Amino acid sequence: MTEIIIAVCTALATAATAWVAVHKANQLTAFRIERLEKKVDQHNNFDRRVAVLEEAIKHLGGGKK
Repeated sequence: MTEIIIAVCTALATAATAWVAVHKANQLTAFRIERLEKKVDQHNNFDRRVAVLEEAIKHLGGGKK
């Protein structure tokens, strides 16, 4: 009977540890994805600003090739 109780306790502890590890990994992944999305947004904004500057330069006559 003692062996069964020990086995059940061990199984519960293993399951709890695995759940915590997966939960923390998911949180870290979500955090990294959020930071990457912010970087992509910054990059996209930079592309738009460069395009506007290129158009302004063309209109000023500086973009002649």
